[in-house]
Amino acid sequence: MKDVRNIHKAEIAFAVFILAVYALSCGSLGRRRDGDVKPQRPHVEEHFTAIDLPEDSFRVPERVPDDASGRISSGGIDWQTLDSLKQMDPTVDSVTAVYRVQLFASQYFTDAGFEKEIAEDTFNEPVYLLYDVPYYKVLMGNCTSREVGERLLSKARSLGYDNGWLVQFPPDSLYYMTILPEKATDAADTTAAKPEINR
Repeated sequence: MKDVRNIHKAEIAFAVFILAVYALSCGSLGRRRDGDVKPQRPHVEEHFTAIDLPEDSFRVPERVPDDASGRISSGGIDWQTLDSLKQMDPTVDSVTAVYRVQLFASQYFTDAGFEKEIAEDTFNEPVYLLYDVPYYKVLMGNCTSREVGERLLSKARSLGYDNGWLVQFPPDSLYYMTILPEKATDAADTTAAKPEINR
């Protein structure tokens, strides 16, 4: 019987020990030192507008007509010369496409920029770097007809651009700024058959 009492006392002592450990561990969770307190992140539900950013406060200056004709000045275009060239060649307004030779395409800007510099040194034509997802394309020329574009393409192929091909583009302001001044000289150039490529 003494053995049973000793076992019973040992069980009670063990249970009291477990309760004491549990009570002490629960009690320490409620107390924190000031250094252990983590700052609470503020709960923010503000309305965010990207326009309110200071970088976007730049205002585009209002453009005003620069002469009595009411035309708006942009990029230093000489409108009188442009109008006189249009009167000399009435087909200018009917041009619906510009032909350019694509020389190179790459997904990497640095490769395309390097090829553009080589093309500018090689050809006596305007060279463009165009990004058309996902490729950077190097294009050359501003040809008013497909035939002139084909001649420029054959010149490019003879100089080592075997993978070049002709691409059609809608006319843009860059086209008018580079082509129109040459339209006046193209009429004189067509009378004499020159082996050079006319733009």
